[in-house]
Amino acid sequence: MLKINKGEPWIFWPNSICETFPENAGNKVFSNKLNYIMEIDFTLTDESDLDKTLFALVPRYMGLNIVNGGISFTTTFEDDVEYHSLPNVIIPHTYTKIKLNHIYGSGLELYLNDEIILNVDLSEKKLGLDDSPHIIFGAGNFPKNKTNTNFTEFEFHKFRLTSNEEVISDHIFNEFIHNKSVDVTGNCNFLHKI
Repeated sequence: MLKINKGEPWIFWPNSICETFPENAGNKVFSNKLNYIMEIDFTLTDESDLDKTLFALVPRYMGLNIVNGGISFTTTFEDDVEYHSLPNVIIPHTYTKIKLNHIYGSGLELYLNDEIILNVDLSEKKLGLDDSPHIIFGAGNFPKNKTNTNFTEFEFHKFRLTSNEEVISDHIFNEFIHNKSVDVTGNCNFLHKI
């Protein structure tokens, strides 16, 4: 388990360590040109009423915020942004599972505890593209930017990324080296502290 403290986010950006390392950089899957499934298991420990960002895929923003009374999910397209307010609640101190299923050219499905809560049609529009996307966990932006941070804290139990049924990155947070979580697949797709 990884404890993400408020104001101390972690990031999934393997090729930021070195452009050619690892060979199959997991963050490249989020270029939105591939099918992928991202799974996040966590326990929210932040009981504040403030907006909290669980994760933010940047620079073409896609993020999940926990807000008073529900969930806010933001999706950035090539030329538009959509904001989805969902009545579903994430309860502090409760084991919670989020799954994001991207089907290229078809749709984006958001699951909460194995139930679909949002389906975004991608048949006529495309998600924003970037060559080096990355995910920030526990904040909506880099802390140095001081805007849209929405810091939160949670216990991170699992992060798994699959593409076309191949596990690209798998973190169960039981091994760390130099403030990096070791990817149990051996693909060197580290999660690390910002």
